[in-house]
Amino acid sequence: MDGLLSGWAPSFKTALLWLLTFRILAATLSNIADCDEVMNYWEPTHYLMYGQGMQTWEYSPVYALRSYLYLMLHAVPGRIIAIVTSDKVTVFYAIRACLAALCAVCEACFYRAIVKRFNSSVGLLTLAFLLSSTGMFISSASFLPSTFAMYGFMLAYAAWFLSYHSYAVSTPSKPKQPSSSSSSSSSSNNETNNNDSNTKKPIDYSWHCYTILAGSFGVLMGWPFAGAILVPLAIDLVLSMPLARLIMWGIGSVSLFLIPSISVDYYFYHKPIIAVLNIMMYNFGGSGGGGDSELFGTEPWWFYLVNGVLNFNLVLPLALLSAPMALFVGWLNGWLTFAATPFRTAFFLSPMYLWFGIMSYLPHKEERFLYPIYPLFCLAAAVTLFLIMFGISRLLLPIIQKKGAPKILRMVFDNLEYLVWATVCLSLVLSLSRSASLYVNYHAPLDVWQHLSDVELKDAKQTSTICVGKEWYRFPSHYFVPSSSLHQVAFLRSDFHGLLPKYYAPWPQGTYIPPTTMNNMNKEETDRYVQPDQCDYIVDFDFPAQGEPHYALDTAVWETVFSRPFLDAGASHNKLLRAFYIPYFSNRANSYQPY
Repeated sequence: MDGLLSGWAPSFKTALLWLLTFRILAATLSNIADCDEVMNYWEPTHYLMYGQGMQTWEYSPVYALRSYLYLMLHAVPGRIIAIVTSDKVTVFYAIRACLAALCAVCEACFYRAIVKRFNSSVGLLTLAFLLSSTGMFISSASFLPSTFAMYGFMLAYAAWFLSYHSYAVSTPSKPKQPSSSSSSSSSSNNETNNNDSNTKKPIDYSWHCYTILAGSFGVLMGWPFAGAILVPLAIDLVLSMPLARLIMWGIGSVSLFLIPSISVDYYFYHKPIIAVLNIMMYNFGGSGGGGDSELFGTEPWWFYLVNGVLNFNLVLPLALLSAPMALFVGWLNGWLTFAATPFRTAFFLSPMYLWFGIMSYLPHKEERFLYPIYPLFCLAAAVTLFLIMFGISRLLLPIIQKKGAPKILRMVFDNLEYLVWATVCLSLVLSLSRSASLYVNYHAPLDVWQHLSDVELKDAKQTSTICVGKEWYRFPSHYFVPSSSLHQVAFLRSDFHGLLPKYYAPWPQGTYIPPTTMNNMNKEETDRYVQPDQCDYIVDFDFPAQGEPHYALDTAVWETVFSRPFLDAGASHNKLLRAFYIPYFSNRANSYQPY
């Protein structure tokens, strides 16, 4: 057998088919988890496609923190799709499907590289976690730079894994009960010789070059801050590549993505800017005194631990144990040099620890900030499971060889693979429960806005104003407002007192004319608001404890035309049944109010 499991692993095409199926489901069923996704990406993309959309301060030419090239990568396929259908909701989900397909391709490459440079067992377990985890369900089709960084980094990891034959988890066969001690020694020697032969294979520098290219894509087309994840890769490249080739590929890769970005942004902003540089300067204290991310909220240091358990359940603790487990197995087998496989494995997984530590230290935390290392969680958990099984088998082998060895230990030894797959199945069930909870509890806004688009506004001939108050951050974008010329979205006052976006100026001047009443300090601008009597529709979540007016209860003025149940988290006290959906029990324990 190859490895401690069956030795079988799906081909690239088979894995891609599975991944495509799961990712298209995610694109169709997942919620929009972050208002930043709508206001900073869906809205300006809608403006590029249809000439109407909301503008945030980050797209003001005064600050110019965002590149229009990233939006164009979505707007171009969107325009092609719009040729086939005039329904903007369909265009929205089709763009999501394109993102899902791109993610599936990157995941399939990542998986096959793991199979080739770790082993089929680790690859198969990684694939199982990629397919089943709620974290990948949420992130895979999100329209966010951190998701694009995740795509690029998966390709970078894949190329990095393929760059060295010696950088791999060992692939020991499951220790068998030998007929004599000499056969056991022979098996151990064969394993060591296999590792030695791998070490002597020549380095293929083309994979290093692909690592640089994919990493540059993730940083420059995705999220520049996540470049810190690539520090271990960069160190390895500096130590292993000829300096001239490293510099040439570095400059070439940066130029490949930076020059088009500068050119596209010059066209839209009407001035030369480097958006990547601007956003870095702002967040590190430049660009007019900004850089205080705490303006947008802070969370305790353990935020990502709790969030990670919700999105990855058993995978997260297994992932965090991977490096210690690799080093323990190295000690167990007497591999005490850095060149040995377990130490290389720990080095491979170091980007996960580095980024998790940095993000946990910073006060401002958001779920999407960890997206770039979500695939590494799956790999690291797979490595841990594999090494636990390997370590236990090595510890049990000398015991069960003795006469009178407890039958329970022999039974454990013979069924280690089943225990591993039981762990995978438990993780799968928990992930399905969590994903179902997100859909059942929080999908109502998309349902309501789709009804508004498909039914209430579909054949409307008169102008209308759709208002949102405290639910502004769940507005899913103008793709759910059918006619840009007839219908507009407006804001009602609520308990939120930060800076709301405003409509772009008419196309195409909106991208280069500085908008009024914008600031980079999240200070409220009162010109965003309208009065309720100016609204034709109000989209709201009505729950007893709210501080805002109960529009739905004012039946003398308003009529409820459509609603869906939405979780009232404050009135749902069973945290377990709120976080994980269990049919019947969650419905009885949780409180739902009309959205």
